[in-house]
Amino acid sequence: MPPLYILDLLGTFAFAVYGSHVAQTKRLDLFGIIACAFVTGFGGGTIRELFLNTIPTYFYNSTYTVVVFLGVVFSILTYRYFASIRPYMLWIDALGLVTVAYIGASRAVEAGLGFIGILIFATLSAVGGGVLRDILIREVPEVLYQDFYATPAIVLGVGYYIIHMYANYDWAGYILLCTIFIIRIFAIKLRIQMWKPNAGI
Repeated sequence: MPPLYILDLLGTFAFAVYGSHVAQTKRLDLFGIIACAFVTGFGGGTIRELFLNTIPTYFYNSTYTVVVFLGVVFSILTYRYFASIRPYMLWIDALGLVTVAYIGASRAVEAGLGFIGILIFATLSAVGGGVLRDILIREVPEVLYQDFYATPAIVLGVGYYIIHMYANYDWAGYILLCTIFIIRIFAIKLRIQMWKPNAGI
């Protein structure tokens, strides 16, 4: 199997785990847990494909659906111990973030979109599912106020555009993936946050 496909499955698993975990913290029932897992795992890619007027991959590749259900089961079984496994899940989530952002950027190029289209598709693919999940549970999307999450996807979009324009080689794409992954890991380790105004202003 292509490396990008494997990374995409890992990312979908991590997104599903986080989606179902959030649902459990909100005391949703089993249907709500599964719904949040699917929305988090597939939301960004689904919106992207709707823009492109194409059918999302998971409609004809059932492996993705199986991975989401595995994420739900894993999340339920590890709910009480999630704090102890969270550091490992963040690594998998980081892999998913950079992979789906890369896929989003590549889909934009395939569709003949320009620089802005690449940025939007990269970012939407990475954070769209989490945003939809938070809206579903009536929360302000975390990406708007917490964590250094959308920025790596934006940077990847910029990097993908540069590679596409000036160095259209497969190895350059993998270097980009590794670089953005490292940036995300450093952000996690150093607890980097985006600037926001002081509450007293």
